[in-house]
Amino acid sequence: MFKNLPITKLRPAEDNVRRKVGDVSDIVASIPTHGIVQPLVVAPKDDDTYIIIAGHRRFAAAEQAGLETVPCIVRHVTDEERIELALIENLQREDISVTDEAAGYFRLVEAGWKVKDLAKRVGRSARHVSGRLSLLELPKRVQAKVDRGDLTIADAGELLRAKGHAEVFAELVSAVLEDRIGNVAWSVSRALDDAERADKRTQAVAKAEAKGLTVIDHDGWGIPTRAGRAIGNGCDDLDVDKRAHAKEPCHAVLVDRDGATRALCTDPSRHARKGPSEVKSATPLRSTPSPAQADQRAHQKAMRESAQARQAQLRGILGRRLPKGDVVRLALMQFIESTNQAPAKLACNLLGLEAPDAADDYYGARAVSMLGTQAAEGDATLIRVALALAFGLAEERMTSSYGAWTSPQVAAHFAFLDTAGYERSEFEQAELARAADVAEEHAQRRREWAEERQAGKKADIDGPNGDTDELEKEAAAGS
Repeated sequence: MFKNLPITKLRPAEDNVRRKVGDVSDIVASIPTHGIVQPLVVAPKDDDTYIIIAGHRRFAAAEQAGLETVPCIVRHVTDEERIELALIENLQREDISVTDEAAGYFRLVEAGWKVKDLAKRVGRSARHVSGRLSLLELPKRVQAKVDRGDLTIADAGELLRAKGHAEVFAELVSAVLEDRIGNVAWSVSRALDDAERADKRTQAVAKAEAKGLTVIDHDGWGIPTRAGRAIGNGCDDLDVDKRAHAKEPCHAVLVDRDGATRALCTDPSRHARKGPSEVKSATPLRSTPSPAQADQRAHQKAMRESAQARQAQLRGILGRRLPKGDVVRLALMQFIESTNQAPAKLACNLLGLEAPDAADDYYGARAVSMLGTQAAEGDATLIRVALALAFGLAEERMTSSYGAWTSPQVAAHFAFLDTAGYERSEFEQAELARAADVAEEHAQRRREWAEERQAGKKADIDGPNGDTDELEKEAAAGS
């Protein structure tokens, strides 16, 4: 039933799925010329008022515009039917927030709707509805980041993968809220892998201890130097019978970082020829290392432990949001320092630096050092030196390698020159065109070979690289 109702008799629904009506100034501005174009949907109450089912934003705009009456469609429905109508009407709108949408689905599911029926009713997939419902498992502050667009729905879904590990989930949520994570999917996967390994290790330790075994819990690789020696037939293992050794007081079990276990002897000297144990090593034990050997082993161990600690930190760094300037600076310096003689010398020449002769700098170390010194003068110089080296790499490749003109490196080199206003010569145009044709021919031959191999036929060429030399010679012909 259509009616123009006094605005004073209308009241918003307290259980409206929209928690905030938002900015309605655009609707207010259109009212003087167009009025309320779409009627509100309302339900009558016993006290001669009407509760709004759909149209809360239009109602707010009408109030701001000072309207006395608004067009309404009156529906006689129960409270449960009214809630369902309001939820479905709002859920079909594009501008509803993600968490409001999720809350609406949840209320309908609580009212007895099946997800698949609800999805069909609102024109969404069951997977979409289930995904939105799962967002309600996130803390409110994370939901707010999703609503603001500071966290993607996909990343929120990735975060939920850690829900079963309370401590891991709490740490990840904290990192997300503090913007300490750049790649959420990678960070979640890494954290779950670490948690899974820790769980396996804990279970393995508990199982071994339940058998009364001495356990060495080692969150790393290999056998700790002071823990003893593994029992087996490896190059550094103690060569004794495992069953016989299990009764020895020096028997232990090592549990590594992945939860795998290995039998271990904590006192290998017991099993030497003159040792107190009756269980003897089948191969002679190594003599006690000299002080120099002991120092060397200690130094190597410290080096390994230091590398492991650094690499663990580096893995964490790669999962964060990083300062662009620092990243570019480090990457360019490493790029410059890792080059070799020919491109380094060419880069020096391009920069106007007097590069040493080949006889005085056979491996190019001095040329690289000159570039490093120049690059250290400042960020602008660093970028210029790195660019000169990139030029040098491409130019050196083009003049000394067969088929180089077919490589993406050369294509990128000329593309950059084009943006700088360089005009290609006829020779270069012809070479690049011919290189493109050769590359396409090469790719076609690879595709044909792959198709023949997949079909089980005998290929006409030896393999994916069988004609590489010939193609490279074709590309270089005439150079």
